[in-house]
Amino acid sequence: MIKVIIADDHRIFREGIVALLADEKNIEVIAESNNGQELMNLLKGLKPNVILMDIEMPIMNGIDCTWEIVAKYPSIKIIALSMHIQSAFIKQMLKAGVHGYLQKDIGKKELVKAIETVMKTGSYFGDKIGNLVLLSLRENEKSHELTPREKEIIQLIVNQNTTDEIANILHISKYTVESHRQNILLKLDLRNTAGLVKYAIENAIVVEK
Repeated sequence: MIKVIIADDHRIFREGIVALLADEKNIEVIAESNNGQELMNLLKGLKPNVILMDIEMPIMNGIDCTWEIVAKYPSIKIIALSMHIQSAFIKQMLKAGVHGYLQKDIGKKELVKAIETVMKTGSYFGDKIGNLVLLSLRENEKSHELTPREKEIIQLIVNQNTTDEIANILHISKYTVESHRQNILLKLDLRNTAGLVKYAIENAIVVEK
C-alpha cells in the first residue's frame, strides 16, 4: 500500500484528490496539510511514501518544504502538483530534490501512474513536463524576466516596506504581496528577501533610497 499525504492550501482541491484516489486499492491518502509547516509537523508522527506538494502555500511554501523533507526524510518521494509549469518553478523544485512534477489539470489515470512510478523508478515527469525541463535549459535568461509589478514590489522591499505597507501602497491584499514575493524569488533563483535586496541593487533593478 502506497501511503500519500496531500499538501495544498485549497481545501476543495485536496478533497478532489482524496475522492479521485478513494477507490485505488494500492494507494491510501493518510493525511492532508494546508501548508508546509503543518506538513512538517505531520511528518513527526506519520510515515508517508509519497507527498503531493503544492508550490504556493502560506507560512512555508512547497519549495522550502521540499528542501527540508529531502534533508530529514530522504526516503519520502515528493511530487510537485501545481498550476505553474513555467521553467523557473520546475527548476526550483528540481533543485530542491522533487521526484516528480505534475500540472494540476491532469486526470486520475496520470496521477495514479505518477504515484506508482515514483515508487518503482524514483521519478516521474511525463512527456509535457519532461519537455519543459529540457526547454528551460535553453530559456534560462527569458525565465528571469520581471514584470513591471514585480519590479515595483522589489523597489518597495528594498525601501524596507513591510508586507502590510506594500499591500496598502499598491491597494492589494497581503496574500497577493506574498505571492508576488515568492514568484520573484523563484524567477531569480533566490532563497530569501536578503538575497533579493542584494541582487536588485547589484543588477540595478531598483534605485537605492
